[in-house]
Amino acid sequence: GADAHIGSLYPGSKQTREGGCILGLSSSAKNSITMGVDLFNSSLSLALAVSGTDKASTVSRILQVDLLDGETAYDYPPLLLGAPWLNGPQWLLDADAVSELAFEDPD
Repeated sequence: GADAHIGSLYPGSKQTREGGCILGLSSSAKNSITMGVDLFNSSLSLALAVSGTDKASTVSRILQVDLLDGETAYDYPPLLLGAPWLNGPQWLLDADAVSELAFEDPD
């Protein structure tokens, strides 16, 4: 999401900080379960699909690890994904989602 959530793991939430495999969530709107960071990281393969200009700033901040003062990986759940054998998730991004990334000319 534009706020960097993955599944129902929202930036700075208790569930994001807890880790775990399966987590219960309760809110005034509904109760649900979600996969925790530990379950994401136990995957043999992990892909994050992101599209849209509304996510461009977040994608740029995550992929360039350009955190604001006081921010941590818990504020950007995708930064918590990176099982050692995976070297992190595969990112599937459209042109709009990468529109704020800084690219270097290889020449």
